[in-house]
Amino acid sequence: MKKDTELKLPDQMLREMQYEDFKAGCINILELDNEEIEASLRGRECNPEDVRRQYKKLYETITPEEFNRQKKEYEVNSRIKQGNELYKSKNLSEALEQFNKALDILDSTKDDAEQEELKVNLSNDTSFIYMEMKNYEMAIKVCNKVLYLTIRIDIS
Repeated sequence: MKKDTELKLPDQMLREMQYEDFKAGCINILELDNEEIEASLRGRECNPEDVRRQYKKLYETITPEEFNRQKKEYEVNSRIKQGNELYKSKNLSEALEQFNKALDILDSTKDDAEQEELKVNLSNDTSFIYMEMKNYEMAIKVCNKVLYLTIRIDIS
């Protein structure tokens, strides 16, 4: 890593890299001395030793499965945040698009109770947007999905 390169924090590396590149990036950071880490942080308030410990722990413990799970979780949260901001600015169709992309990501992952509840909440949000857009047919379809998801949660 060049001295004038800004150090990417783990969450930034997680969302921008593939697993192999992430592991290689961790190794590169672990090879830096404290002065190089500090310079790479570019004024962010982080202790170089804490940064090194964090990367070492990630390097030693993160599996490809966990890496992909965290990457998807970040992507879902990012889409939800963007969707909420777009909704607040009354950009309903783009908000809907972000929420639907988040739902697509959730649908592609293994279900757990937390994800199921998030799907219900996101689906509620999308049905509300469809109603605001006066697309009642889609609002009803999404509400039916919410009922189905809610029944699945209650049964398990």
